Amino acid sequence: MGLIVEDLIKSNSYLKPENAASVYLAVQDKYLSVPYELHEGSIITGQILGITDIMGRGVEEVKNLIGSTITFVIVNVVGTDYLFISRDSWPLLRDYGIMPEDYKLRVKIISARVNEEEIEIYPRIEKVV
Repeated sequence: MGLIVEDLIKSNSYLKPENAASVYLAVQDKYLSVPYELHEGSIITGQILGITDIMGRGVEEVKNLIGSTITFVIVNVVGTDYLFISRDSWPLLRDYGIMPEDYKLRVKIISARVNEEEIEIYPRIEKVV
């Protein structure tokens, strides 16, 4: 199960955490950091479900990325969780030319790591936002 998030990939160097690229997805914090009491800098693990261009068309060249694990670093600002793609995961997208403002990413958020504790996200349902 997990939290399904689909958003346009965006960029922001100002909010970027140290161990992340400047690219992110956004989700309302009421679905993630609030119910799970996640702190800034928590590591979020997800699975890539789909990549489309801004017109909603699938991208044939990246089909093999579907199902890949992706990690994020969370930053919360005024009701929004910014899921910055980790430095380790960013090359997975970058090397296929998946750039901010040009593509949407659909991911399933599976777990969060706070300190050394692993927390499952929506383990009993598949929550779509």
